[in-house]
Amino acid sequence: MPSKFPELYARNAEEIERFSAAAGRWIQQRWEEHGHVLPVVLLVEDDANVLKAFSRLIRPLAREVRTATTVAEAIAALAVRPWIDLLLLDEKLPNGSGVRVARAVRAQPEIADIPILVVSGVEPDVIRAKYCEVAGVDVLLKGDLDALVRAVRDSYPVARFGTSAGD
Repeated sequence: MPSKFPELYARNAEEIERFSAAAGRWIQQRWEEHGHVLPVVLLVEDDANVLKAFSRLIRPLAREVRTATTVAEAIAALAVRPWIDLLLLDEKLPNGSGVRVARAVRAQPEIADIPILVVSGVEPDVIRAKYCEVAGVDVLLKGDLDALVRAVRDSYPVARFGTSAGD
């Protein structure tokens, strides 16, 4: 079943942009007031429209959003700059499954315990079964933007490499 997300984004791009900008300012201010640093997110998505939309949607929730479009790019990005706080991962990628990326994360001690959010157009229970051997993975339906924002926001209490104001 093809994802309806690119069509939804195309129809609502302006609204997403306005929301993203306003939310970003508010969230950044609240986090700074409490002395926290926003997290670094690695977003792995092969569809250019979805990548653009997700990047803009989660940018207010992150200090930095790094992107990759293939399994190879994601694994290379992790090898070069492994310090990420959250992995947002498409399940189906051009040169393999997101499971390979998730396993690569779990194999690196510096980031082995970070949350992994897998986003797919396929029923979440089907995808969860594929990731059963990879701990700490949550699966979201690609078109549910509210759930995506909540999951990203709730996946980390404080960025792992950030510091508090009292440090």
